[in-house]
Amino acid sequence: MSTSKAQDTKILGSFFMFEKVFLILTYLYLATLFVAVVIAFAKRGALPKGLNILWIYFVLLILVEIAVDLSKWYFKIDMKYFLALYNVFGIIEYGFIAFLYYYSIATRRRSWVMISFCIYTIFVLVNMIFLSDHFTHNYTFIARCLVFIWLTLEYFWQLSQSQDIVKITKIPLFWISVGIFVFSMGSIFVQGLGSDIADKELAFAIYLLNPILNIYLYIMFIISFLCTQRNTGYSS
Repeated sequence: MSTSKAQDTKILGSFFMFEKVFLILTYLYLATLFVAVVIAFAKRGALPKGLNILWIYFVLLILVEIAVDLSKWYFKIDMKYFLALYNVFGIIEYGFIAFLYYYSIATRRRSWVMISFCIYTIFVLVNMIFLSDHFTHNYTFIARCLVFIWLTLEYFWQLSQSQDIVKITKIPLFWISVGIFVFSMGSIFVQGLGSDIADKELAFAIYLLNPILNIYLYIMFIISFLCTQRNTGYSS
């Protein structure tokens, strides 16, 4: 019995430590996002089509994250009440990213982007209506990550086939694609594995990857906005 109590105390202590670290990382993520929106807005006139409107997406994301974080950490409102908000915002997020890649891949493949957006929107709405729980958000989030991985791989392949001589590190969308690819792969790992781990301390540690992945993603966005080379477009 004493061993069980000691284990419970250890898990509880780990949880409180996790909560503090997670909160610090969340603040760092929001700070990174704020820097990204400032730079994106300041350089919107010099950015190619698609990237020049991302500042709007960032502003919306900041508002959502602040509202959710204040409710979760300070008002102790259950996260289940925000699942619908996250799912609807997921459609908006995919719309911005789809628009970004729509002008950066071959014309003959652009219809795939629009079709994927329509399918994803229907998938989210159906899941929200018939499976309105925590797992619904996981399903829709993982589905969005999978589509993002496809978009980035499609872009990387076309970039490798381009006849233009250009330094890829000077292409804004290259940095964004690297960020989205790593973020999506990491998020699938966290969402898929974190909920199935019996070791609570290990599960806590894995979930710390969420804000870290977000920080990494928006650092990649910041780097992309600071590039001087416009995106390589495709017309065939």
